[in-house]
Amino acid sequence: LKAASVEMEKLCLEVVDYVIRHACYERLDITEHAWPLIESSWKNEEKAFYGRFDFSYDGVHPPKLLEYNADTPVCLLEASLVQDQWIR
Repeated sequence: LKAASVEMEKLCLEVVDYVIRHACYERLDITEHAWPLIESSWKNEEKAFYGRFDFSYDGVHPPKLLEYNADTPVCLLEASLVQDQWIR
């Protein structure tokens, strides 16, 4: 799962680069006032604070990405609940 997460992060960042280089914001329904903020963050190489991949994984087949959430406050709460369950 770690290798899959590393690969998915790499691919997601390639998508971000493509979107910025080709100004595909409207296709992704990103509001116009966010465009300069996105470009500034990317130019300054600001790293994501937190991200979470949701995979479907049966332990046999390669993991399948279901969803990626990054820098959203809910991610911290969701992850803490799962981690608490895992530790118990």
